[in-house]
Amino acid sequence: MRSISSSGDRAKSHPKAIRALAYKWGRILWRCWQDRVPYDEDRYLAALQRKRSPLAAMLVQSPVEMTTTAGECGNSTA
Repeated sequence: MRSISSSGDRAKSHPKAIRALAYKWGRILWRCWQDRVPYDEDRYLAALQRKRSPLAAMLVQSPVEMTTTAGECGNSTA
């Protein structure tokens, strides 16, 4: 079953995508714990942009784009 696409050219199975997400969150939480600071999404997004991550462009969307995207998936709040 292929469901989640990263960077458009390769698809990941759902379990593989969940493992990747868990790994990323584990690293974020570990760093927060070690530095004794709360999670700061703005700091995380800035780091992604600084490292020129393709994920940064996907995460930094205007509210209008997010609403349009949600409506296309059938997840609109109306």
